Amino acid sequence: MRAYSSDVRQKVVQAYEAGRGSQRALARLLGVSLSFVQELLQRDRRTGSVAPQPHGGGKPRKVAPHGAEIARLHTGQPDASWAERGEQLAKTVHVRVSRMTMSRALERLGLTREKRLFTPLSKRRRRSRKNG
Repeated sequence: MRAYSSDVRQKVVQAYEAGRGSQRALARLLGVSLSFVQELLQRDRRTGSVAPQPHGGGKPRKVAPHGAEIARLHTGQPDASWAERGEQLAKTVHVRVSRMTMSRALERLGLTREKRLFTPLSKRRRRSRKNG
């Protein structure tokens, strides 16, 4: 969810300081949550600023430190599926990941999965449909 704009934040603080209603009434009036109003007023009292805090960063990636190992496994067997690559990684560095995680890791490393040819190519040349 995106942070509220600075003008909405300023309106909340100005309205509360002007005594235009309780925190609950201001939240309803401006279409924001009560907890947002409470936390914003606390931050304004504590720091004097109503600017949004920076993003926390999220959960660190499981496979980020193992990029070199993934690249080594890929060069050894470039046609392995994402599930097979995940199993290989689990055996070597003891980190279990899903197929999608492995797909994203290979994409970040700029590695593409080579497709296997399950059936041999036809020895007969194809003719275009126009020429019969």
